[in-house]
Amino acid sequence: MSRVGDILSKLRSEERLSFDDALVLWKEAPLWTLSEEAMRIKRKKSGDDVYFNRNFHIEPTNRCICECCFCSFRRDPSDAQSWDYSLDDISQIALSHKSGPQTEVHIVGGVHPDHDVYYYVEMLQRIKAILPKIHIKAFT
Repeated sequence: MSRVGDILSKLRSEERLSFDDALVLWKEAPLWTLSEEAMRIKRKKSGDDVYFNRNFHIEPTNRCICECCFCSFRRDPSDAQSWDYSLDDISQIALSHKSGPQTEVHIVGGVHPDHDVYYYVEMLQRIKAILPKIHIKAFT
């Protein structure tokens, strides 16, 4: 049996795959095979049911201390296109969705040079105070 075949056998017997196993599948397995396996696992978990959420995004800042080579979002603080929402601005964004159908807020943004963990904790607390039932997906 091939390396891909061995790894697919592990997958089908619900053994946890290693990073190296995943790398082999990514590099060597045909896309249609990966698609079939993904669909098989999805159907086993949830049948033919499909789940959706309704979300909105908050991007608190595009100022960032990181200089990731793939990022086109990041701006230096001196850049005219940079922004940094205050906590009050973020509260207003959350308030604008108070009567909406959203089930999730997705928060992404730069790693701001002046914001510490307490800033982000307060941001999440404010959002939850305004939208207590919202699911927060943040900092992905």
